[in-house]
Amino acid sequence: MKLIALYKQPADPTAFDHAYFGTHLPLVACARPAWRQNHTLHPHPLG
Repeated sequence: MKLIALYKQPADPTAFDHAYFGTHLPLVACARPAWRQNHTLHPHPLG
């Protein structure tokens, strides 16, 4: 299974990164430790 998540540019990118990498990803890792996770950041809008 492949999941792709796209987010709009947040008002505070630093707070977004803190919440995403500090809260969301650890929860996913605990829930599904066998899943491989790849993360790619595009700091500029695509397109």
